[in-house]
Amino acid sequence: MLAAIGQDGRIARNTFRAGNVVDLSMSVSKNFLFSTTKSLILRADVFNLINRANFGVPVRWLGAAGFGQATETITPARRVQLQLKFSL
Repeated sequence: MLAAIGQDGRIARNTFRAGNVVDLSMSVSKNFLFSTTKSLILRADVFNLINRANFGVPVRWLGAAGFGQATETITPARRVQLQLKFSL
């Protein structure tokens, strides 16, 4: 049976919406002073600290194998960045 003109059939409104996005990033730094002119700064940045997979919009193509399922993530996995700076 075909849907009436201007109707979407039996699919409810806002059916293909993505879930909530949760992303927590954190930075920690420590400054070591050796003298009045020399210092060492150590810094660590962690992106997506909780390492949660945030999925995108579900597949909307009726003929696709994953129809109605969210198959792609919109945020990358956890990343750690270390920095070391020595100042004279």
